[in-house]
Amino acid sequence: MSLDQDVAVLARMPALRGFEPDALRLLAFAATHATFQPGDLLFEAGAVAEGAVAILSGRVILADLALDIRAEAGPGDLLDEMAMYVDTERAVRAEAVETATVMVLPRDMVRRVLVEFPASAAAVRDSLSGRLDQLSDEIGQIGQRLGKLDAE
Repeated sequence: MSLDQDVAVLARMPALRGFEPDALRLLAFAATHATFQPGDLLFEAGAVAEGAVAILSGRVILADLALDIRAEAGPGDLLDEMAMYVDTERAVRAEAVETATVMVLPRDMVRRVLVEFPASAAAVRDSLSGRLDQLSDEIGQIGQRLGKLDAE
């Protein structure tokens, strides 16, 4: 993919929509690309996450083997978003189920971009804050439902 194509893919990802165009261009330029064949392991659960992984093409199965939970990810999906901002480990195992091309967005570069592009940093803050508020509301609703069940 060309740099412009990479930027276009990143711009469509919800976690990166608030980034300024030049910030996305810098991220795309600094990103590393990798191609995985069917059956190849992208990463294992518990591995150190150096950054987020954007899927450009192909399909990947995400699996929590301990809980026997599986999900599929494909083009336009961003895996381990929080790894762009904080030190973390991979929560699940990721394996290519068809030829998959990915772009790795290293945490150190994302942090530098956010320093250089304060409007992008503010957009990230606002997005994460909004998502945390939504999650808090959803947890409250679940608590209310559980409280009603206890009362019955």
